[in-house]
This record gives sequence, C-alpha cells and structure tokens, in this order.
Amino acid sequence: MCRAENAGVLESIATSEFLDAIPTPVFVKDVAGRFIGINREYETFTGITRDRILGKTVHDVHPADLADRYAAADAALYERGEEQIYEAPIVSAGRGRRDVVVTKRVLADRGGLAVGLIGAFVDVTERRDAERVLRDANRLLGERVAERTTELARANSLLTATLESSTDGILAIDAAGRVASFNARFLRMWGLEASDVEGGDAHELLALMLDRVRDRDDHARRVEAQRAAPDQQLVDRVELHDGRVFERYSMPLVAPGHRGGRVWSFRDVTRERHLEAEMRHAQKMEALGRLAGGVAHDFNNLLTVIFGSLELAMTTLPAATPAHEDLLEVNKAAQRASDLTRQLLAFSRKQVLAPRAVRLDELLEGMHRMLQRVLGEHIAIEVMGDPDLGWVVGDPGQLEQVVANLCVNARDAMPDGGTVKLVTRNTSGAEFGGPARFAHGAVELVVSDTGVGMSAEVRERIFEPFFTTKEHGKGTGLGLSTVFGIVSQAGGAIDVRSAPGCGTTFRIVLPRGEGEMPLDPVPGGASPVPLADSRSILLVEDEPALRRVLVRELCAAGYVVAEACDGVDALEVASRQEQPFDLLVTDVLMPRKSGVALARELTAGGRVRGVLFISGYAEGAGEIPRNATVLAKPFHSQKLLGAVDALIGRPAPRT
Repeated sequence: MCRAENAGVLESIATSEFLDAIPTPVFVKDVAGRFIGINREYETFTGITRDRILGKTVHDVHPADLADRYAAADAALYERGEEQIYEAPIVSAGRGRRDVVVTKRVLADRGGLAVGLIGAFVDVTERRDAERVLRDANRLLGERVAERTTELARANSLLTATLESSTDGILAIDAAGRVASFNARFLRMWGLEASDVEGGDAHELLALMLDRVRDRDDHARRVEAQRAAPDQQLVDRVELHDGRVFERYSMPLVAPGHRGGRVWSFRDVTRERHLEAEMRHAQKMEALGRLAGGVAHDFNNLLTVIFGSLELAMTTLPAATPAHEDLLEVNKAAQRASDLTRQLLAFSRKQVLAPRAVRLDELLEGMHRMLQRVLGEHIAIEVMGDPDLGWVVGDPGQLEQVVANLCVNARDAMPDGGTVKLVTRNTSGAEFGGPARFAHGAVELVVSDTGVGMSAEVRERIFEPFFTTKEHGKGTGLGLSTVFGIVSQAGGAIDVRSAPGCGTTFRIVLPRGEGEMPLDPVPGGASPVPLADSRSILLVEDEPALRRVLVRELCAAGYVVAEACDGVDALEVASRQEQPFDLLVTDVLMPRKSGVALARELTAGGRVRGVLFISGYAEGAGEIPRNATVLAKPFHSQKLLGAVDALIGRPAPRT
C-alpha cells in the first residue's frame, strides 16, 4: 500500500464517528508521533481540543517530563510488539495529574508495516489511591503487628527470665487442669523431668509429687481444699521424704483464657526451719541455764555454810564418837551435792574457771591411760593428732571432763565392745561461724564411736540437764549438759551426728590462740601483800548464814575480821578503820555494789593491801582482773585459809 493509502486509512480511523461513541479517552498517532485523531472523551478528560492537538506531538501538548515518557513508550511499542499496557500520569482538565492505565496497539497496513498506533486510557486514580491507602494501612498494620509481636516476645522473654531467675519453684495450672507454665527450679526442687510436666495433666503431675511427700494423704486433702476455694490465697508447708520443707503459696490464676486455675510457688525453707529449731533449742537451753545457774548459785552458798559448819562442829567432837561419824557422812553427801552443783554451773556456763593455754593433743596423751582403764579392755581407743595443732584457752580440768564424759557415753553405747576415735585437727570453723566467730581459726576435737547411735528425737534433747536414756538410777543426765556448758563458756561450739545403728560423732570446735603458745598460764598468779602486824581482814558477803560461818572460820584461825553485808556497807566499815586492811575477802555478785567495784575503789584508796574474791557464779566475773585470786564456792575451810594465808604472806597462827 502506498503512503497515500496509509494516510487515508489512518485518517479514516482518526475521523471515524465510532471513536466518539467510545466512553473512554482514545487517541490516534502516525509513525512520526503526530496526533491525527482524538475522541470527544479525550477532549473532555484532558481539556485539549482537536484543533490544538491534531498534527502535534506529545512534546507540543504535554509537560516535558510526561512527553518524554509517552514518546519512549511509543518507541518501545513499535520496537517490541503489537500491544502495550502501562501505567502513567496525565494532566486532566481541572483535576491536575491523574493516574491512568494506557493501552496501545500498532496499526499496520496489509503488508504488516506499521503506519501508526491507536491508544486509550482509563482513569485509575481513585483505585490507585485506594490501593495506596490499603498498602499504607497494610504496612502500618504489619509494623504494628511486628511491634506487638516484638513486645509480646520481649514480655514472654522477661516472664521466662523472671520465672527462671526465681529461687522459688513455680507451677501454673489452668482451669482445664493442664500445666500452663513452670520453671526449671520447680523441676529441680521436685526431682522431675521436663517431659513429666510439659502439657501434662495436673492430676498425673500431682501423683508424681505425692510420691515425694512425707504425708501423702494430708497433702492430697490440702490440694483438694485449694481447688474447692479457687479465689482464695493460701499458704502452707510441705514436708518431703528427704527431710526438706517447702513453703507453698497458692494463688488464683487470673489471666485471659485461664480464669479458674492456680499458681503454686514453692520455697525451700529447710534451712530456715532448722535455724528456727536451733533458735528455739538455744532459747530453751538458755532458760534452763539461767534456772540451773540460779539454783546452783544459791545452793553453793548453802553448801559453803554446810561445809563450814560441819568442820567447826567436827573440831569439837572426838573422832571416835558416833556423832563424828555421822558428820563425816553428812560431809560426803554435801560433797556429792557440790559435784552436782558444779555440773549445773558447767551447763549454765556460770562456773568460775582457771583458763590457761592448752594443746588438746597433749591433753589427750596425758589422759590416754586413764581413759583405757575407764572404758575397759573391750573398747579400743584410737588417737590421731595434727603435729602442727594450734593451742586453745581453757580450763584443763574442765576440758578433761569434756573428753571423759564423751568417752564414758561412748562406752555405754557399746556394751559389746567397739572403737572410740579421738581426733584433733586445725580447722577454719566455717560451719560454726567462720572468721566472725573464730578470728584466728579453730581447733577441732572429734570423738566418735561405733555404738548403737541415737534417734533424731533423742539427739535433739541430749544437752538438756537431767535428760538421760539410761535406766533409772544409772545416770544423772548431767554429763552432756556439762559438756555443752564447758564448750560454750570456752567460746566454742559443739555438734553431734548420729543415727540408730550408725554410731555417734561429736565435733567440738574451740577458738585457736594467736601466735606462739605462751609458756605461762593465761591469767597471772596473785602476789602476796606486804606483811602487817594486825593481819586484819574485811569480809564482805551478802548471805548472812555464809557470812557468819566465814567469820567464825577466819577468827578461829587467828585473824581479826570486820564484816559487811554488801559493797556499800563495806565502804562505811573501811572509812571507820584507821589502818588499811591486810586483805579484802569479798563475794563477786552483791546488791548495790559488786565485789569487783568495791575492790577497785578500796585498792585505789589504799584501804586494803590485797583482795580475795569468792564466787560460785561466773556471771559478772568477766570484770575480775586477770591476776586476781578467785576461790570458787563451795569450798572447805582449809581451802579458804590456804588462800588467805598465801595472800597475807605467811601462815597465820592457829588457836
């Protein structure tokens, strides 16, 4: 077809009334890109009339940026195919730029040669705006979902971290009776595996837990009671077979989808319970100690009166008379009573001691032969010590009593024979308070046997005075209470481990002395006072009967005695005396003014030359100077006079 024919074809299409019948904008271009026809809808949409556009190119009627896009699209259509669909903006009359979808086809002659193109477009601005709004909404929704997911993940992570960092075992059960949540601590406390709990039935889990509880039926009843009161908060305790004690907190589970469930929190309070028991035991022992100490204090005064009166009475009776023999029996009974009071004071930690530096291994070595005789040939004794053992401060006689009492108890626990092991070693004392209690470390004495052992109930009471498992008449029940008191007063601690059929082990820990062991006893000895012609004594004692006996004994020995009922009275007596007294003999504990305060005041004022303290009760004795002489009640007159003679400087003439 010739060019004229082609032009005629295009013109016929471009001017066809058919184009105006199409409800969308339509345009026709020749291969040179000139508009050769548009329909009425095109004019309406763009606001460009036929006379302004026909024969013109896109660059003549559209903004440059749009014209370039349209021209490039036309070139691509001619190059690549017969049809083209794309989205592009266009300027609309009165409405500004609009988004349109353009569809174009190549017009060709009979030989297939392109002669132009025809195109139409549809306004999709509202749809694209809606799509953009939808995309923006979807994007915002996606961002919010992502943020919420992150928040939930963070909250879940925080909840998980909180659960796992808790020292309590936590278990949550939903309203359907299924396990909703738990932490690893719960599994460890109950000895369970995760597979026992995850998604499990609460009834099955409860059965596993009941197998570990000491009182299965009681625990099951309490669980049912909690289920019957779903809105109540409950607290109780659970005891396990292995001796552990859990405090259980049960609260309603109030959460979306979980209304009606419960959260159980288990706290291991085993140590706290032991501490409570130890505190109650310590308080009971302290109360018993106060009672025992008070009784022993008063009894010691009475025994001193008895000893003094007996000795004075016996001096007036011939030795061969029945009355003299009766007094000897009374004296023996009083001595046994004195031994009992000494044990009571040892338990109550109120006895007067004479402490010094002691090596426990040397003390055991000196006792070995005696212990073997006491225990008998059917008992083997094994002694093991540390060559570098430290030294302790204690009354050697009291420490020997500790060892002897423990060994005798061990013997009684092995009627058919066995072995007693005595072990000494250095230790930190960490189990009994560590550096806070033992600044320089500690020395440990272990006494163990292969005997019948003790039940837990007996073990809890062994240090109580007068408690014994022996047959009636075969034990006073004061042996171990005495041990407890001696060790406690020495600043140490004692522990016992035993079980039926497994023997018994006592561990005693005493504070270790600092540095090299001193050669001299820790408290210094008293020095005699200068001689005085009068050899006068000021006696101060608040117990009238005891004061009268002591005055008689001292006067019978040739001393001049002035007496006072307490410290205040003694100051008045001393103020009336022109010459100082050669010796002050005073009780330690007295009303109004103590013997220690009295001695300090009279010594500072030059009213006495020497001091002898008499006491059967150690409370308050901590104020006594270390180099003072202390005579423990009850005592015989020979002991009193020996101490007085030593402090006066020479024996007084006996009359």
